[in-house]
Amino acid sequence: MSSAAAEPTPAASGSHLILLSVLTALGGLATGLYLPAFPQIAISYGTDAAGVGLTYWLYLLGFGVGQVIFGPLSDRFGRRRPLLIASSLCLTGSILVAVAPSLTFMAAARVVQALGAAGGVVIARAIVSDTSTVFALARKINLMVSLSMFAPVVSPLLGSVVVSFFSWHVTLWMIVPVAAVVVVGVALRIPESLLPSRRTRRIEVTDLARVFRSGRYTCFLLVSAAATCALLSYTGASPFIYQTVLGFSAVGYGVLYSINALGMVALTYLSAGLALRGVHPARTLGVGVCVLAASAVALFVAPDAALPVVLFVVSANHGLITGNAAALALSQVQRIAGSGSASLGGAQFIAAGVGASFVGSQGSGSATPYFLVVATTALIALAAFAAGVTRRGRPLFG
Repeated sequence: MSSAAAEPTPAASGSHLILLSVLTALGGLATGLYLPAFPQIAISYGTDAAGVGLTYWLYLLGFGVGQVIFGPLSDRFGRRRPLLIASSLCLTGSILVAVAPSLTFMAAARVVQALGAAGGVVIARAIVSDTSTVFALARKINLMVSLSMFAPVVSPLLGSVVVSFFSWHVTLWMIVPVAAVVVVGVALRIPESLLPSRRTRRIEVTDLARVFRSGRYTCFLLVSAAATCALLSYTGASPFIYQTVLGFSAVGYGVLYSINALGMVALTYLSAGLALRGVHPARTLGVGVCVLAASAVALFVAPDAALPVVLFVVSANHGLITGNAAALALSQVQRIAGSGSASLGGAQFIAAGVGASFVGSQGSGSATPYFLVVATTALIALAAFAAGVTRRGRPLFG
């Protein structure tokens, strides 16, 4: 399949890239702000880590399903209208989460919030993919991811300060004005990027399966899904690992989490810079996958005192993997970029939901379940990456 693409439209460049980055960041912001409040939420609702974790891993599953829904919708109806619907749904879900009278209601509202946030992510990726070749796609997605990563840098630290002085409910309300600004921004600033001639004639669920005819797409999707599972299992487990297992305060947790996220931002910027300088994304991705495997081993052998350092490497290293795996996958299926982005995002977050639910179901007394998830995903990522770069057909490095 040719990787040629039309000239970039305004929707894929300039100030629009910043708004698309905010759309991509909404999902992380909605989670990062309330992460430091997990222990307080558990006490308030009379539950444990597994109970609070329900609101987290159901969100991840909803985030995966939402991408599977909105990707084909954007291939059929264009990017703009489904994006307006998705951002409005995220705003509605955010309000429902903030007013939730019970943990069960909150979990259900988090699914609504996730569906809308997922639409923003999958369509933002598709907008960029509409007009970009593999190197430009890798550069733009890495830049978009790096800009959006400021949310996980700032939000846990901000959330930890908020819960130190105010009710944990405040962390839930903080996402509402951001979601409202996004709705207005999409309505006023994001034009249509998918020409009518390139739209599908009907919503084809089979397109979601059609993308898997590309062996390389499938391999890089597996790399991305495995790495995302490792990262988001860490996100869900981190409040209890840092505060319960390692004994840090809420503010200490927020600082450490933000440092880790900042490392991820730095490596994502590095990935974008390497692509700009002609380094093939597969080479950068290979380094990231190898570091993930080495980190998985280190988690089991490092003493508790060194664990924060290893966790930093695990999370920051995701900056070498996320954008590059996505770009390599999407470059194989640019004719159905919406469905390709949907299958990619769906696989990422459904895998993450499974991993997070396993970690959460084991309670908060040990970090070992999380270590097992990282080890498993590292093996999958290594095998899938090796298969992707050695497949027969058109050379990957060309």
